[in-house]
Amino acid sequence: MNILLFASGSFSVKILRYMLSRKDNPVALILDKGDRDNCNKKLIKLSNIQEMDIIYSDELTKPKAMKTLRSLDIDVGFLLWWPHIIGKDLIDIAKAGIINLHPSYLPYNRGRDPNFWAILNETPFGATLHYVDSSIDSGDIIAQTEIPVTWLDTGKTLYAKVLRTLLRLFKENYPKIVSGTSCHERQKLKSGSFHNHEDLEAASCIDLDAKYKARDLLNKIRARTFSPHPAAWFVDDGEKYEVRIAITKEN
Repeated sequence: MNILLFASGSFSVKILRYMLSRKDNPVALILDKGDRDNCNKKLIKLSNIQEMDIIYSDELTKPKAMKTLRSLDIDVGFLLWWPHIIGKDLIDIAKAGIINLHPSYLPYNRGRDPNFWAILNETPFGATLHYVDSSIDSGDIIAQTEIPVTWLDTGKTLYAKVLRTLLRLFKENYPKIVSGTSCHERQKLKSGSFHNHEDLEAASCIDLDAKYKARDLLNKIRARTFSPHPAAWFVDDGEKYEVRIAITKEN
């Protein structure tokens, strides 16, 4: 089984270690030039892949990179916390397809910042393994797990929960994926939702002169509570302020 990894950040290190524990060494590694969590050197060392078979995200449009990948006879690929959209030419590189690990309960909250939108809009939240197609997070679902959201959750706690759940979901389904025995089903996209990252800032704004249900205002604030990242905000007398919240449950 010739496996291609699109790897970014510490989460991808955990996945790679699991694959290596099964003696499944990827034949090629595509790394994010942004080097999230400073993990690229660790990924290179762990993978033990030859330098010629390591490609960076800014090289993917070059003919040399595509020539290298086509020569490796790729069976399946995995997007591991990959921050970039990949085109049809890359999707078609793998005979059995490219699989993404997405931190939402698809088809809800396709796109960016699903932990924020799940709280704000009170939509189902979870982790999903799905095939990559020509659109964004819209390919057939292989497996998914729903994660309950409580009043104690913030954007940060959901992010941590979904990382743990995605890792477990991957481990549970990986053997079936590489053996070609996994099943998949089409998404019901009309019942879901999609958000761009550009939508986040406006949705985080609190209008001091607007009327809100208490539930909606609390959801907006806790959805964006994710230190050290920016928070929900408002402007008063020309000054911008940020708001974070902590909710505890009394015994």
